[in-house]
Amino acid sequence: MARILGLDIGTTAVRGTLLRTALRKVELERYVEAQLAPPEDGVAIGPAARADALAAAIREVLAAVGRAPDSIIVAIAGEDASVRPVELPAAAQKRIADVLPFELEAVLPFPTDDAVIDYQLIDKSSTHIRLLAAAAPKARIASLLAELRDAGVVPQEIAVGAAALDGLVGLVPELAQPGPFVVLDVGAHHLDVNILHNGRTEIARTVAAGTAGLPRNEGELTRALVQTLASFRAAGAPAPVKAFVCGGGALVEGLVPWLASKLDGAEVTVLSLPAAPGADEAVRPLFARATALAGRTLLKGKRLDLRQGEFAHRRAMGALRAQIPLLAACTAAVVFAFVFSMWASYRMLDERRETLETELARVTLESFGEGTRDPSRAKRLLDGRTGPLDPLPRFDAFDALDAVSQAIPGDVVHDTRRLEIEIGAGEHEGKLELQGTVANIAERDRVVEALEAHACFHEIEKGRTSPAVGQERINYTLEAVINCGTRPAAATKNRNRRARP
Repeated sequence: MARILGLDIGTTAVRGTLLRTALRKVELERYVEAQLAPPEDGVAIGPAARADALAAAIREVLAAVGRAPDSIIVAIAGEDASVRPVELPAAAQKRIADVLPFELEAVLPFPTDDAVIDYQLIDKSSTHIRLLAAAAPKARIASLLAELRDAGVVPQEIAVGAAALDGLVGLVPELAQPGPFVVLDVGAHHLDVNILHNGRTEIARTVAAGTAGLPRNEGELTRALVQTLASFRAAGAPAPVKAFVCGGGALVEGLVPWLASKLDGAEVTVLSLPAAPGADEAVRPLFARATALAGRTLLKGKRLDLRQGEFAHRRAMGALRAQIPLLAACTAAVVFAFVFSMWASYRMLDERRETLETELARVTLESFGEGTRDPSRAKRLLDGRTGPLDPLPRFDAFDALDAVSQAIPGDVVHDTRRLEIEIGAGEHEGKLELQGTVANIAERDRVVEALEAHACFHEIEKGRTSPAVGQERINYTLEAVINCGTRPAAATKNRNRRARP
């Protein structure tokens, strides 16, 4: 949960809007106002007296919001800064901070080397990028920070004039529509104009004239409005569909109809802010700028902030210590999630192991007559085939072929014309039929004797002999029964049931 305070420092009052955010929930907690000491006998108070009055008013606002906010956002007056749209080639997107000072150098009333410059995106395409750029003298930023520091305030952001009003988009649902909309913050001595299109600021302009000069400055205000709208329409944008008035001017009788007559027939209405303690509906428009400042934290993407460079905000250790309870809670949540994840993984793997061991015991019992949950024992049973229900033959066709090959003496020239080895259904008994060619009967008998000496060949029958065609040799035939109770050492691993070379 974060508490954000938008702090609007005006000429007659300091107003604050306290916003509370938690995950996706946003709540406007309260409005707070503290009056500045009015001028005595119409004579403005001096800088020192104003600084004291300002510090007292700010402290009053902070006391009213209770616990110190997590973030405070303020704005520099539009008269003290320059805000303008800038268009750059799309290729410059990664070098905007380097390119922007050169683009603004010719139009700023002060040197860019002595300025703080920042920007936010308006829109982009494949060929160009449109930005809203802002610049203010470093001396003005330094004096604002010193003024706030004396009052015990260290702001996290410094927004700029009329551009700050886009923070209302996240709190006034109608402004998030495509629009375009005009937001007019009318004060006694200023007029801030912000044109929003698709939820983004297209043009932001501040005019140093307000309701205090009417009707004398009516022409100046009219020209400012007409020129701003013309500049917006010149880029091919549609006419604004609605205008919202806020600030002290929203309470001036007759101002809304007068503005409607200057805005090309667009509907003009007083801005309606969310209800919260501290301000009723009649005076709520006075808090529009403070609300916009707090609401800027809800905007997506980069936003204008003149706390840049040497003025960049660095969170003090005291502020960091204030977040220790939150950090501790987050750390505990992460540790708990990690431990729970490890426990869940262990349980899942343990259940999987139990399932596999049960299946291993079933398979080994069916295959070898011995059920085991030990993988090492199962592997020995498989490699050694030591189980009583061994599914593999104890003497296969390749074992028999090897025995026949060993039975032929090395000094005998033997040609095998036909060899058939057949292992029977019992897997331990089979039949051998051999047709070969040797030099004479004696060599045939030597082959038979070698087979008879083998433990797996029985009932050897010598078949007929015949002369070999075109040779001084004889053809012979023999048959034998294969019945082997033990596996010969020369047995191979292949389990084919039948072999015919």
